[in-house]
Order: sequence, then structure tokens, then C-alpha cells
Amino acid sequence: MKDVNKIKIKINLYKYRYLIYLILLAIALLVFIKILPYINIPTDATTIGVVGTLLGAIVGGIFTLIGSIYVNNKQLTANFEIKRKNIIYRPLYDELLEVNKIITEENPYPTYIVFEKRTQTIVRHPQLDAWNRINSDSRILETPECLKKQYNKLIDSIKKYEKERNTVNEPIKNALNEELLKKLNTSCSITNIGDVISSDILENKFNRHCLNSYINNPFNSGEDVSNEKILELQQTLLKRCNEIDEVKNVRNIYNEWIKEQNKTIELLENLIIEIGIKYEKQRS
Repeated sequence: MKDVNKIKIKINLYKYRYLIYLILLAIALLVFIKILPYINIPTDATTIGVVGTLLGAIVGGIFTLIGSIYVNNKQLTANFEIKRKNIIYRPLYDELLEVNKIITEENPYPTYIVFEKRTQTIVRHPQLDAWNRINSDSRILETPECLKKQYNKLIDSIKKYEKERNTVNEPIKNALNEELLKKLNTSCSITNIGDVISSDILENKFNRHCLNSYINNPFNSGEDVSNEKILELQQTLLKRCNEIDEVKNVRNIYNEWIKEQNKTIELLENLIIEIGIKYEKQRS
């Protein structure tokens, strides 16, 4: 425990070293001002010349040393930041862009999300494993606190969505069967029909042939249902489902996920751009 505390003290001393230097310099100046009246300053030209030369050599040497240390530290910082960009920021950024493409273009309101890389399904679903990999090795120690905090918010929002997503399936199925009973005196024989059409309901729209492919055989109405009746059924079902509490809840949670994801993408983008401006251009 003592060793750990010593290391923590050393880390804090290094972290606040410039502030400590400033305080020490201020103290040294104050001491010098206090003792200055008691110092016998030589007045002959030879002594003044020797002292001036000596002071000049000392000050010049100090500034040369400070300059070389500064340049060396700047180079080390540049190498560190560029490495951090390539092994932390970019993998996270690229993965989130891919997830964003999936949920905006291919699979809005996905029924499931995985936190590892697997074989993709026909309709792709979000897969996130970069953060788990970073958390599993030493890269997490090099990750800035602002990114840790934001990414954990994102993961929490995704897990909350994942937990609540399928709560809409049964209410949607019940609403559909009730409308079928009223309009066609029948019901749907597909047990997971709520799961099948829930994404369209949550998007507040139906694909053109969403119910057409399920309606005549599974609904067992005894007669073919016209496209007009199917369209009417879709509109009535959408209106009714928009009032279901579970549907409203999942939409709100999904929007929170998207909000946190956009904030995380923006943060990563700014971190990458900052490194490009501050370090990579100087090296080229």
C-alpha cells in the first residue's frame, strides 16, 4: 500500500509539475527580493564583467537545456498522441460509423445488438466489440477520462434499449389480432408476428408490402383480402400502436441511444482532428 501511495504521489507531482515550478520560482524571487538589500554588489568594472559573463553562461545553459527538454517532450507527446489515435480513437470511430449506417439505412430499431464480432445475418445488426477489447488491455490506461465517461454513457443507453426493445412485440401482436377480428373476423396464426412487424411500427410507417406477404394464408379469413383493406388495416394499426405505452417508451429509449451515439462520434472526431492539427502536420 505504501508503494502504491508513493507512485500516486509521483504521478501527481509530474501531473502538476509546471504549477510546482511556478510556485518554487515565485518563492525564489520573493527570497531574492528580501535578501537583496543585504547583498554587497561589487562596483568595479572587472568584477561586474566576470559576474555578467558567468551569469550569461549560466542563463544561456539553462535556456538551452530547457529548450532541448521541451523539444524532446513535444516529440514524445506527438508520438504518444498519434499512437493513441491509431489504436484507440480510430477503431471506436470506424465501428460507430458502421453501426450508425446499419441503424439508419438497413435496420432501424434492431431487435438485438451484440458486443462481439459474429457472422452477420441477412439483415445486418449492430455489433460492438472495440470498447470491450480496449477495456481488456493496457489501452484503457491511455484512454482520456472524457472518452471513458461518454462511451460508458453510450453503452448504458444501448443496453437499456436492448433490454426494452422486445417489450413491444406482444402488445403489437394483440393490437393486430384485435383489429383483424373487428375488420375480418379472423386472427394471425404467426405467433411472432409482433416481432416481425415491430420495426415498421416503431418507425411509424409500413413498407409497401409489409402485411401483404403475411395476410392471406396466416390470417385464415377464408377469402383473399384486397390491397385496399390491407392498406386500411395498416393505417388503423399504426394509429393504434402509436398510443401503446411500450411503443412510446422504446422510441424514447432509442432516441436517447442515437443522441449518445452522435455525441460519442463527435467527440472521437474532434479528438482525431485535434491530433492531426497539433501533431501530425508538425511532423510532415
